[in-house]
Amino acid sequence: MSDGGPAFPVTQFVDDPLSLVESTHRGMSLRDWFAGQAILAVLTTNASYSAHFNTSTLAQAAYEIADAMIAERANGGAR
Repeated sequence: MSDGGPAFPVTQFVDDPLSLVESTHRGMSLRDWFAGQAILAVLTTNASYSAHFNTSTLAQAAYEIADAMIAERANGGAR
């Protein structure tokens, strides 16, 4: 399963800006970003619904949503 690539990659110069040597920091994956957004949506939009989940179940559901979003994105998204 693809992690969607980096959510917020940053290219920086290493040590000396004049050296022109770059380093890319991947940061979190797009999958992690999507999962975090899914958890946030569940917890803020329906407290009674989210109260039925234990943290492990909520995290698992968030990653299932993230995986579905990445799969849909790979298929060209909503048309």
